[in-house]
Amino acid sequence: MSVFGLLNKILPSLKSVVDVGCGTGTWLANFKNLGVPYILGYDGHLRDLSLLEIPSENFIEQDLTKPFVPPQRFDLAICLEVAEHLHEKSATTLVESICSLSDFVLFSAAIPGQGGLHHLNEQWQEYWVEHFNVKGYKAFDYIRPRIWNDSKIQFWYKQNILLFAKTEKCNETEIPKDNFFNPNLVHPDLYAYKCQMDEFPKKFNFKNLTKRILRKLI
Repeated sequence: MSVFGLLNKILPSLKSVVDVGCGTGTWLANFKNLGVPYILGYDGHLRDLSLLEIPSENFIEQDLTKPFVPPQRFDLAICLEVAEHLHEKSATTLVESICSLSDFVLFSAAIPGQGGLHHLNEQWQEYWVEHFNVKGYKAFDYIRPRIWNDSKIQFWYKQNILLFAKTEKCNETEIPKDNFFNPNLVHPDLYAYKCQMDEFPKKFNFKNLTKRILRKLI
């Protein structure tokens, strides 16, 4: 089942979703297509608004390292593979901003060694669990066990995605309590990718590459 389908099972009456670090708004566009009436995206690095997959009136340009005042509370806030792009000194501010938006949060961020463009703060999942705990949110490992073996989903979501709920709201949802909850997990797909990258220089160093080119020419 998709992430959207899983969320729909436990939060079936979503009327509003906000995405912190939405990029071009791909996730929000999917929520809109699934019938969520109101969506809003925040991002500080999208310079070309023509790339948006959502209406421009549903987008706010925002420096995510700075606190911001939300226009309203939302049924769900998401922040996916964004936090690692901000300096660690901004982590507390980011989590506070996310929590100011909703009682339910879908969150993922890169782990140490995951790699990627402009990663400044790769942390184990327990680091973020603690940040949300300080704000009164409990972590649920509801999504990962149910998408772990889905080859259609990128490994960073399968590895990192957690659902947070404000403690007093936990009993208002049907979130299963059957956690396979050690928050710090590395997905086999990331391991395989790293192994391939280690092999790449050995197979395609300059000497070997020259030999391959010469074989083609002779």
